[in-house]
Amino acid sequence: MPLPRLTAKSRTIGLGSSPSRAWSAWRERGKRPAQILLLVAGATSFLSATATVHAIYTLQVPYILAAIGILVGAPWVISGWRNAGSWLRWSSVALPSVYLISLVVGHPGFVPGSPHTGRPREFVYLVDLCVGLGTAGVIAGVWGGLDRSRAMSSALAIGGALAGLYAVYQWVGLHFHGPFTHVNNTLNSNGVTSGARQGDGLLGWERTQGTFLEPHFLGAYVASLWPLCAWAALSTSRRSVKRGLWAAGTIMLAALLTADSAPAVASLIAVCVAAVGVLAMARGKPTIAAVVVSSVVGALALVPITGLQQGAAATTGRTVGAINLTTQFRTATWSRALDLWAQQPILGTGPGQASVRLTVAGVDQSSFHKLAPGVLLSAQGLWAATLLDAGLFGLTAWLLFLGGVIGAATRNMFSRPSYYTAALLAAVVIAVLGNLTAGDRLELWVWLLLGVALAAASDRPRTTANRSRQ
Repeated sequence: MPLPRLTAKSRTIGLGSSPSRAWSAWRERGKRPAQILLLVAGATSFLSATATVHAIYTLQVPYILAAIGILVGAPWVISGWRNAGSWLRWSSVALPSVYLISLVVGHPGFVPGSPHTGRPREFVYLVDLCVGLGTAGVIAGVWGGLDRSRAMSSALAIGGALAGLYAVYQWVGLHFHGPFTHVNNTLNSNGVTSGARQGDGLLGWERTQGTFLEPHFLGAYVASLWPLCAWAALSTSRRSVKRGLWAAGTIMLAALLTADSAPAVASLIAVCVAAVGVLAMARGKPTIAAVVVSSVVGALALVPITGLQQGAAATTGRTVGAINLTTQFRTATWSRALDLWAQQPILGTGPGQASVRLTVAGVDQSSFHKLAPGVLLSAQGLWAATLLDAGLFGLTAWLLFLGGVIGAATRNMFSRPSYYTAALLAAVVIAVLGNLTAGDRLELWVWLLLGVALAAASDRPRTTANRSRQ
């Protein structure tokens, strides 16, 4: 029997379609597992310093789940960023590129007694950045579209409620010496608050940190996810579910008060009030918008009269002296960071080097505990750490990227005004503000939020194509 003749056209189709079919199969098979992994990562995103695994560096449970989700759903990472818009596509490429260049041209430092310095630290920070971008991309891919993104928002709201519930229990347990009030197995990296009393807070009882390294991290987490819980309560029609959601939101607010974090409280109030005003404008209700704007302006006008420290003390219940103490430490760190940045202002000294340089240079710690051997200082904010790590180029890349995500969420809210789009915009802004003033890099739960914002602001091209056929 003669063999069929293989023409040039058949050869092209045969060789070209196999990789395409394999890619499509990987894409479809990996979608559901990636969704499950990311949903669990969102619901467990509060496990920041609890149930962590120490493998040279500390690995969190949601971080491991998200990394596996990226590997399983790798094709969706590409489609997610491809549908994000040209501005975000290019900024998402520019961000790791700048850090890679700073790694190549930088000079990593070493701190005697600390195993987390040198060249390995640079690779860890670069991988962390790539995992964050991959997480946001795969969320935007598998949940592209406003309605689809609600599943991930619900998972994050569950994580916020669980964090709030434990924080409230911890607040009571610390005062009455209850069990399981110290469940963190990762010590604070700054060596200042680890193993020490977190300070007096609400009712004079000890401040809570929940499952996070510090009270400020707990406050930023709960404040960011509270709008999503409020959206879920406002959107549901079932009375029993609505009551449960409002109860969860109340617990989250109580946890925020027990954390006694002035930046978190201020950002939650200001951003949520502003989101209500923006939503009113988007829905064509100028009266409500005018009342909201005047309230925000009036509150800002009172700041010079009352003072930042006095206002923060009145809001959180802490003394003015305690507020001044933490403010002085933070501003001293930022001042030192700016001095060090001036030495290498363009590309910095490499990813993750901010803590190393600050530790070597030292800051005024006369009012604080001395650092334990091998413990590194924190830059106390993403912007300060970025200046030291990747210089002016790195800070510009971050501003373009974060500004692009917030801009996409804002446009989405104006084009489709609803409780959900307003809550998502508020959550993203609060999360970004919190990480600009605490920590040295974006936490994974922030990347999860950014991914949801990208997913909600994008619609899949094939959905548009299907509509055009109908």
